[in-house]
Amino acid sequence: MHIGKILKECIFRLPDAAGGFMAEGSEVLQQLRDMHPMQILNSSIAIPLFCITYRYDTIRGNRRTGKKFFFGDVGGSGSYEQEIMADTYLSRWVDDFNRVHPYRTISNVEILEVVHFANAHLRLL
Repeated sequence: MHIGKILKECIFRLPDAAGGFMAEGSEVLQQLRDMHPMQILNSSIAIPLFCITYRYDTIRGNRRTGKKFFFGDVGGSGSYEQEIMADTYLSRWVDDFNRVHPYRTISNVEILEVVHFANAHLRLL
């Protein structure tokens, strides 16, 4: 993927002095979007991929085990942060699944394990 396209498609969140994030049209954000590709020193972006192993009960009372994957934050590699992210993503997925499939609802979802499965590398051209 061309770096110029990535920079134009990215949402940059820069912390401000008050602990929030800068407004979309700020000077710094515009400078990042106008950056020339030759100003970027590395040629790939590594994104950690995590695997969640979970257990749940089907609507008929059968116990099952499943796996789901999610892309984690590059800076948030601590196990506590990833477990919080895993719980959040899995809870949202369960809520959406149960809403869309009321005849196949799942319940008593329990996370068994969260593992750093791999790193996805996005090559920049």
